[in-house]
Amino acid sequence: MRRSSRLNGTRGTNSSALPDDEEDPSAGLSGDESDASIPPARKRRKVKGTSNMQKTSHKPRARGRLAALPQMPLDILFEIFRSMHPRDLLHVSRTTKVLRAVLMNKSSIWIWKDSYAAASDLPPIAEGMTVPQFVSLAYDRICHFCSTPGVTSIAWAARIRYCKKCMLNESNFVSESEMRRQEIPGRISHIYIYRTSFASVLPCIRIQVKRREQRIFPTASVDELVKAYQHDEVDSKTWEEKQQWIESKEAHNAEMNKHAVLCETWDSKRQAGRDDELQQVRDIRKAEIVRRLSDLGWSAEIDHLGLEVFGKHKLVRKTQPVSEKTWLQIKGPLLEYMEEVKTERLAKEKSDAIRSRYDLLVETYREYRLNKPFRTVLPNVGDIVTIKEVVRIIEDTPYDQDVTESDLRAVLDAIPQSYFEDWRKRCDAALVKVLNSVRRKKPATKADLKLATTVFKDKDGGSDLLYPHVLVSDEVTAVYGSIEPRDDDPSTLCRHRPWSAEHLGVSYRHIAKPLVLLAGLDPRKATAEDMDQMDLWFVCTNGLRWSRRCAMTWRYAVGLDERNLKFELLGGQGTMQARQHYTRQSIPYFRDRDSLCAHCEMRFSTSESLEDHLGKAHTLTTITKSDYVLDLAFDSGIIGSVYLPELSEVESGEA
Repeated sequence: MRRSSRLNGTRGTNSSALPDDEEDPSAGLSGDESDASIPPARKRRKVKGTSNMQKTSHKPRARGRLAALPQMPLDILFEIFRSMHPRDLLHVSRTTKVLRAVLMNKSSIWIWKDSYAAASDLPPIAEGMTVPQFVSLAYDRICHFCSTPGVTSIAWAARIRYCKKCMLNESNFVSESEMRRQEIPGRISHIYIYRTSFASVLPCIRIQVKRREQRIFPTASVDELVKAYQHDEVDSKTWEEKQQWIESKEAHNAEMNKHAVLCETWDSKRQAGRDDELQQVRDIRKAEIVRRLSDLGWSAEIDHLGLEVFGKHKLVRKTQPVSEKTWLQIKGPLLEYMEEVKTERLAKEKSDAIRSRYDLLVETYREYRLNKPFRTVLPNVGDIVTIKEVVRIIEDTPYDQDVTESDLRAVLDAIPQSYFEDWRKRCDAALVKVLNSVRRKKPATKADLKLATTVFKDKDGGSDLLYPHVLVSDEVTAVYGSIEPRDDDPSTLCRHRPWSAEHLGVSYRHIAKPLVLLAGLDPRKATAEDMDQMDLWFVCTNGLRWSRRCAMTWRYAVGLDERNLKFELLGGQGTMQARQHYTRQSIPYFRDRDSLCAHCEMRFSTSESLEDHLGKAHTLTTITKSDYVLDLAFDSGIIGSVYLPELSEVESGEA
């Protein structure tokens, strides 16, 4: 029924605002329906001890934009209400007591129905619920148990919203196993003993408990089922009547679940649409913030960072338009953030540039060494990175500029020969100092470094090292992968530290001297070159590592890591067999080394490239040691042993 009278006042229910034949607001929608329209968190309590005089003494509340709404004619007001979306109508009913009294009156039910009918995007009203109740369930993001805001979990069949904390509260939900232990639910389960679960007669929620799915049921729904069981006096019914009673509950629960599926589908679509809507708001906010920051000179920095990353900042991803007031609030924090982003970017660019330049230096220096005379003793890259000209081009070149291989090669070519000579002198002096660190009959000199009996040992472990291999061995300079690269430590980036005798000592195994004696030479005068020229082969008589008779060069024997080893010198026939087997061995695998083709003197840094060259350029099908020469790294004795064939008689010689 349309009315032309006006509503007076914006707070409290004024009797003159309602026609004489209108029902009192308290007799409007049922108490449950009325309460459903007000979120629990918004219900207010009366403050005891506050008089009317005290209330009226407060400063009058400012009238807002909707203050004149109750003054409008009812027919216009009702027309506006019925055109509203049910969600908006629910919010309006909470603005003032007068509007609540009108909209929650039974005579206003047609407004809610027209509003709901006009909203084609909503699912059907659940059975037994009024429009305000159902709209509150659908849109009020408040836990029905504790009034926590921002709750999205809904049990549509049970018609309740719940937070995680309340879901785990046993007073709100009960597990299926607990229900079976209760008296009446236990009787009910006996009736449908052949059915699977209480879920057939009650709305349930499925949760994960220790990787297993478990059903829990709203306590209120369980109580209703128990009351219905008692009211219908199911205990006094026959078995067939009990079955019919259960089937009726199952049919009712099936209808609730069917409606719940519709609601869940609607809610999913609504959330998806809402997400798109919110994303549009975020995009607009982000674009406005980017515009304002670009006006302040941060456009390039935002491009470096990327709009996607920038949009994840907590001040950018909000769903709130950027007003002047908002901008003044977020401007300072955003400028601080951009300064941090710029600092981090520059630091990363510096780190990336430094690391890539040192990587390139390692490659360039490898090629540089290949252009030096073969088997020249040169410092490792760990020493090269200490040269000030090298440090300057890597560290001081602006990080937004490229340092090319040719740039580095020019710096390396400019290193004077005197640098390498001085480096060699310093290393030789350090090794002589190591020799003199042990008790000797007379002080060592530089000439003692070339003796075959001069053997060094890394104090931290490793193989015995002869001179001059000790100057180029990775065991002395390598920085292994377990050490994290650091931008402030070039040695960790190049994986080599400068050469140092700090961790070197004199070998305590004393293998070289017996071998020199077996060769018939004087240990005080015989050099490593003298032993190499004799090309003698030895057999270890008490080693534990060989199951067969093994012949070895003197360098290989010196590198053995056992102590108190005894050797024999192979005679003519054994030596001939050892040399024949050794020359037929395949090229040992290597990378980042230096090798020489014995036919054309081309240089190669990997075993694959050397083998490919010998096969294609020199048409060799069988490659022997006479076809190539390896660099100083292989003077360590890592190769130099062969298993001898079984002989009926092996010649052996004596020193």
